[in-house]
Amino acid sequence: MPKPGDPEHSIAQEPAIQNLPDGRMICLLRTLTGYAWWSVSEDGGESWSEAEVLRFASDGRPVPHPISPCPLYRLSDGRYLLIFHNNVGTAHGGDGPHDSKRNRRPAWFSIGTVRKSAVGQPLAFSEPRVLADNDGVELPPEGHTQVATYGSLLENEGRTIWWYPDRKHYLVGKIIDDLLT
Repeated sequence: MPKPGDPEHSIAQEPAIQNLPDGRMICLLRTLTGYAWWSVSEDGGESWSEAEVLRFASDGRPVPHPISPCPLYRLSDGRYLLIFHNNVGTAHGGDGPHDSKRNRRPAWFSIGTVRKSAVGQPLAFSEPRVLADNDGVELPPEGHTQVATYGSLLENEGRTIWWYPDRKHYLVGKIIDDLLT
């Protein structure tokens, strides 16, 4: 993944890897392009396809995302939960994908379903919806407004709880059952 303006260096970080029902694996990556990217492996992770921009549908619009984790969780019902920031890095006064002080909010989500075609992107995603926000309140001393980076998902006894740090300081648990229907 060439770094914009510096093609000699690669920026593709913090892979989110999930198994697909057909035995392949999908990997989502954060980049400095302003979009999430994806790749698949057909051999258990030994090799990967060339990365491509993640899209809501195989031929649809790209999933905008600054350089922040973009986790993908496989839900117990076979769908996938994508969490991302839904902007190219300029939201809330950010000056590009690298500006982690301002553009990592709000957290959005989309529900992914497996596409029937084995060609192209294996998942299609629903229209995005807001999952969490902090209204841009800055946390001293850094002044960060980011929310929902480095979260985790728990499905237990019929409940789905998404755990996430609010600006890397406070751990929040949010029951999201109603959002997933």
